[in-house]
Amino acid sequence: MIIHDKEFFLRELKNLPEFLIDFLLNEKLLDEFLQVFIKKIIIRNFELTENENKDFLKFLSIKIKDEKNKDNQLLKKKLLDLYKLKIIAIKNHSEIAYQLFEKNKLSYTFAIFTEVSHKSKSLIKELYFQIISKENSIYEVAKNNNNGIKKDMAGLVGPVSLEKIHPKIKEILVKSKTNEVSEPFYLLDRWLIIKKEKIIEPKFTQYVKEDICLKLLNQYISNILEEYKSISFSKE
Repeated sequence: MIIHDKEFFLRELKNLPEFLIDFLLNEKLLDEFLQVFIKKIIIRNFELTENENKDFLKFLSIKIKDEKNKDNQLLKKKLLDLYKLKIIAIKNHSEIAYQLFEKNKLSYTFAIFTEVSHKSKSLIKELYFQIISKENSIYEVAKNNNNGIKKDMAGLVGPVSLEKIHPKIKEILVKSKTNEVSEPFYLLDRWLIIKKEKIIEPKFTQYVKEDICLKLLNQYISNILEEYKSISFSKE
């Protein structure tokens, strides 16, 4: 299946009543409405194949586990629309998904590490020596000195995408060996020690493929909306 070209969507958008556009603008709902509007057009005449329908029923059984929602037709319709968009995205973008995966492997590479942080340089040095001398484990040190969730988790962080990690921490993790504890370093008003637990290398799974295809579809929709707004709301 091929999605309609950009001009088709622009024509559909231009046919929307002016009073509706004005109302949505005033209520700051225009972008959200137009996103949904285009997605509705994309799935409007799309029908699932027999196998796709069977897969959707499995998907539905996973998503709707609460007995109270099993007869919720609005929820089922919403999930059906999401499922159709996923299938359409795969059918239109799967050929370039792997190429993009290769170019953006960092997004799909995940790290697990343990972090100890404190504002006191002298204390963090003392804690570092406790760890490397094996007087206390890094997990005990993290639990006794971190705050919030990092205290509750004994300093454990992740899995988190390397792309979303601060560049300084990412650099240390990439260069370190597994289980290696870093020397104290200063970052964002705090002193840190980190231990590299594991790097999860990227794999081109079905989930990753679907994720890339959906991102491509959403980017396509965003490009249409940007062009529509530049034509419709440009200063004369």
